[in-house]
Amino acid sequence: PLSDDSLISSKIPPSNLDAERGILGAILLENKAIYSTGIEPGDFYLESHRILYQVMLDLALDSKPIDYLSVLEELNRAGKTDVVGGPVALMQLTEGLPRGINIAHYGSIVRKKASLRRLVSLGNELILRAYGNSEDPSEIMERVVGDLFKIESREVSSMWVSLSDVVTRVYKETEEIASR
Repeated sequence: PLSDDSLISSKIPPSNLDAERGILGAILLENKAIYSTGIEPGDFYLESHRILYQVMLDLALDSKPIDYLSVLEELNRAGKTDVVGGPVALMQLTEGLPRGINIAHYGSIVRKKASLRRLVSLGNELILRAYGNSEDPSEIMERVVGDLFKIESREVSSMWVSLSDVVTRVYKETEEIASR
């Protein structure tokens, strides 16, 4: 039988904080990178990263620059500067980050970790509901299968390549060929 100090409760949920920071830093360096991430705010493990990414998305939707000052201004306006670690944490996102990182790859890493966390959460919910002993097993299975399908369909849809990624790759390859 499972206990409160079981293996499940002692594990840290799957995440890759370096990939999360890499995405945020890359967007600060190159605003257009936000369109190549393939992720949503809820995919970030850290709340501070979710907040920063949402601010960046909001700026992009308003056709505003996504830079240190703009992001900091929005964080101050929303009263969330301290939640993300303050101005210094925002500046540190770009430290040591090379230009031209493969943000789509980082996005894939973050998305996969988010899917794993969703599976862990679903597994925990399944265990609790089954131990609750008050529901019919078929009801529990129906709910779990539906939730698994949502996770799977998100993973499948993420395999599609965006048009901007294709155009960017073709452009880079054309430049390389032309320079030779």
